[in-house]
Amino acid sequence: PIFTYGREDGCAIIGGVTSPLLNHGFLFGDHCSGRVLVLEDDQREGWRARMLARVVGRILSFGMDADGMVHVLTGGNPIMRLQLGVGEE
Repeated sequence: PIFTYGREDGCAIIGGVTSPLLNHGFLFGDHCSGRVLVLEDDQREGWRARMLARVVGRILSFGMDADGMVHVLTGGNPIMRLQLGVGEE
C-alpha cells in the first residue's frame, strides 16, 4: 500500500474523490471524527495525509458536481460543499 490509516488515526476511511483543485489528491474522511483529509504525494517523502477540515457529524459519503466542487454528506446534517483552495498556499 502507498498509505496506511491505523486505528490510532480514526475509525474508518470514507472514500472520497480525486480533486483537480487539490492537484488531483485523493480527498477522504474519517467516519467518526469528521476530519476531511487529502492524500498527496509530496515527491520527497512519499504519500502523506493532510487535514483540510473538520465537519460536524459522521461522514457518510463524498461527491463532486459538474463544476468540480466537492460535497460531503454527514449523518443528520445537510449536504455541505467544501470550499477547496480557500486559504491554500
